[in-house]
Amino acid sequence: MRRAKLSTSFIELMATLSDSDFECESGDDSDAWKPKTSQNVGESDFSDSDEDCDKSIHNGNVPIIIPNQIEVPIMSVPEHAIGDSPVQNVVEVNIAITRDRFLILRTCLHYVDINNRPTDNNSKLWKIQPIVDQVHNTCRSISRSVGCYSIDEQMIPFTGRCPNRQYVKNKPRPTGLKNFVITTSKGKVLDFEIYQGAETPFQDKTLGLGPAVVIHLSQTIPEGSVLFFDRYFTTVSLMDRLISKKIMATGTIMSNRLKNIHFNQDKKFERGAWEEFTRGDNKITAVKWKDSKCVTLLSTITGAEPHVTVKRWSKTESKEIEVPCPAIVKSYNQYMDGVDVCDQQIECYRTWVKTKKWTLKVALHFIDLSIVNAWMEYREDAEKMRLPKKEILDLMNFKMSVAQEWLSTTVKKRSLPEESSSSDTEEVPQKLYRPQNYRAPVPPTTKVKDGFEHWPEMMVGFTDHNSK
Repeated sequence: MRRAKLSTSFIELMATLSDSDFECESGDDSDAWKPKTSQNVGESDFSDSDEDCDKSIHNGNVPIIIPNQIEVPIMSVPEHAIGDSPVQNVVEVNIAITRDRFLILRTCLHYVDINNRPTDNNSKLWKIQPIVDQVHNTCRSISRSVGCYSIDEQMIPFTGRCPNRQYVKNKPRPTGLKNFVITTSKGKVLDFEIYQGAETPFQDKTLGLGPAVVIHLSQTIPEGSVLFFDRYFTTVSLMDRLISKKIMATGTIMSNRLKNIHFNQDKKFERGAWEEFTRGDNKITAVKWKDSKCVTLLSTITGAEPHVTVKRWSKTESKEIEVPCPAIVKSYNQYMDGVDVCDQQIECYRTWVKTKKWTLKVALHFIDLSIVNAWMEYREDAEKMRLPKKEILDLMNFKMSVAQEWLSTTVKKRSLPEESSSSDTEEVPQKLYRPQNYRAPVPPTTKVKDGFEHWPEMMVGFTDHNSK
């Protein structure tokens, strides 16, 4: 029978799930702002404007589905990009499960009993709650230190019918589920919350949706850390709330959210010019700077000075020129890209499945996210151990190693229901045959060198096709 080459993004998360997590289907001008070089203004001037399922899923086939589902995005990589990489050894995938059985099991895969919805669970994500909770708790358990963190939106691509589907303009994947994420400046996910409309579990919504996201995701951030976010979230009242929590922040802001601050018109700005205003208590600074366009930023930790110079392309002069850049813009550009880095790594080997089930799409997304997170932690540990760069696995080889490690583990035998045995009839053992051109799978290097003596296992009951 034809064996399938199956996919690789289903692993890391599923490795942490138990069988119980899976079920089968049966202003006033007198208060105007003044430039920083002039008299400061009062604190009040910083304000905001207004089918039947195979029961064997429970008995060992889920661990086979997971690594197989992860192989597809990597096997689609051109051969010249793989070269002599060990990822070519995918014998385990070819002999693990047949294609048709894999597709049937994946179609019937559920994470809760969908026929018995809990009466106390009003979440729109209840069908995939075990996976979301598992990844969420694992991300929140990652150690945090005082540093820089970024908050932004992340899209879970899905264009079919879904109660939480959103459309976010200018995103590479504009249609899907919206996921609010906080990451380190290097892209490691520490917490997230999927947007569910009014049912989204935000504790404090008094300041609006954007500030509610920041307050919710910053609960586990240590005091003295710095948050970076874009204009979707930034308000002056949010900055005051973060100051009370001893957390600093920097973000772009819409000009209509700043009252009594009178910046010059955009057309009066030359490239590299900026204006800076500060509040009377010197806790918040607003800076407007022009590059190709004007941008306004608000910060509780950084101002315009000391400024630096950056290289930009000039269309009029047809060459690169040096443009003055405020310090607030430099720090924002340096630490704001954490969520974008995570999205970029996920997109490299994202598990693409053509399906109408949003639950499968969300599950695959969080498995991809888990593997990327695990790879980032692996790299951090490798750097601390001072391993040579050539010995540190890239993301593709890391995902393949995870898949091969999972496939090389022993799959539990399916337990058959006990039946009353009769003395006059005995079951004749059935002969089992190996697949044609069978090759024993090669274990990964991590298992070969783990210090344990792995003795060969006797394959009882198998008959070789070539035997006489």
